[in-house]
Amino acid sequence: MAFITGTEYVTIANKISDARDSLLSSVDDIFDTVYEVVQFDNIDKELDLLAPFFNVYQVATGNYRGATTLHAGIRALNNHVLRRSSHADMNAYLSDEGVQVTQTFADMSNALGYGISAANII
Repeated sequence: MAFITGTEYVTIANKISDARDSLLSSVDDIFDTVYEVVQFDNIDKELDLLAPFFNVYQVATGNYRGATTLHAGIRALNNHVLRRSSHADMNAYLSDEGVQVTQTFADMSNALGYGISAANII
């Protein structure tokens, strides 16, 4: 059976980790925007902008603070490896392929039940 190589796996895992970091960073950037609006020295500016930007912040917080937006991709990646290879678990696959994943990716995988141990984390 054909399955992705360790290098291909890590490339995808790193992209998912980067996406997670970017999503979290975007929430912080939106909060900083709200803070800038609060610092205006004119009430009209604040009245016009505070509620809309705070709403954007609340939506972003709800959507991006959790990792659920990335779960389907992580499941697909890990299920592919487990279904198509002869490896019993993700640790065996990563060890046999000689690759490691980021802590961010490992945390998300672990939360979904795909245990990745410290030996396989950068």
